[in-house]
Order: sequence, then C-alpha cells, then structure tokens
Amino acid sequence: MSATFETFEGEVNVIVRVTAKPGKIQEVLEYSKIIKAWCESDAEPGCDRYEVLQVGDELCILEKYKDVAALIEHTKSEMYEKTEAKIPQLVVEGSLDVKFWQPAKL
Repeated sequence: MSATFETFEGEVNVIVRVTAKPGKIQEVLEYSKIIKAWCESDAEPGCDRYEVLQVGDELCILEKYKDVAALIEHTKSEMYEKTEAKIPQLVVEGSLDVKFWQPAKL
C-alpha cells in the first residue's frame, strides 16, 4: 500500500473509502454512477475496474488501471475534474482515504 503511485510498474489498484454527509449519500452515488459509466466506456480504455461498495453512508470504491499512465489519464479527464469539484461538499471532512496498491509478487 502506498500514498502515491508514480513509481509503480504495471497495474495500479486504488481503494477509496469515504463517508457521505447525512442526507447526501444519493448524490455521492449519482456522481459515482457517472464516473463508473465513464470508466466502463471507450473514453477510458485503461480502467479495468470501477466498483462501488456501500454500507449505510460509507462507500468503498475499488479501481484498477492497467498502468500509471492510465491512472494519470483518468485524473486529468474533464469528467474527473467536474465530479471531484463537487464531492468535497457531499462527504464528511477528513473521511476520504485513498490508497494505491500493486499486485503481490507471489
């Protein structure tokens, strides 16, 4: 696990955990739905997985990119910038936790 991903080689996995503010979970899910559709489209061929898990107001988002370049492309997309600008208003301050992972070398 790492707080950064720039030195990774090959596949990059991202695990995001966040808690929606009271009454805001549906809005957060709507933005997650938009991002998921984008990631599953031809607009983002480097994203192999975007899955949203939920328990109450808490979300865990699992993302998988073919490499660092694909993840950087994702974070620079117009869709990402638009949705990322809205999310801080909808989530509990300090609840956002983002970690980057590589596959284990077994």
